[in-house]
Amino acid sequence: MIYCQKIKNKQNLTVITNSFKVELELSDAEHVKLISTGGTLQRRSLSYVSHSATRALSHYFADASFVSCTGLHLQRGATDSNEFEAEIRKLMLKNSEQKILVLDHTKIDKAGFTFITDFQGITKVVTDQSLSVEWRQLLSRYNIEIDDENMDTTPEEPTTSS
Repeated sequence: MIYCQKIKNKQNLTVITNSFKVELELSDAEHVKLISTGGTLQRRSLSYVSHSATRALSHYFADASFVSCTGLHLQRGATDSNEFEAEIRKLMLKNSEQKILVLDHTKIDKAGFTFITDFQGITKVVTDQSLSVEWRQLLSRYNIEIDDENMDTTPEEPTTSS
């Protein structure tokens, strides 16, 4: 949700989301065009999933996508605990230029139930604590940018748009 705070004052920004939390956070940002996928609300994650959500999302292409995951594993890549949410995340990544994985440190070295993407499907990893040397080396091999320094800094340019 920290990225929502960073983009609230951006101009000419379109955010496409399946997250009810993102909708609430950005609902008062007048300069942000907010598009919701709709669908069936998953109460645990407060995200919308369903075939209609996937279908709605398939019509959009974005400069950048920001997706989370249940776990990021050295051998398995990004994984999720919910297959419907994993499908939404796969599609978001597929339909964007920058593929940004946002996760907190508790998800590193964890694996979920279902596959989202391998490391070739990620262009940047954003996390709240410094990554180990092993993780830095792996991500470097795939030319993945790492942002694990200061989550309170402002991004350089619009971070999510289509």
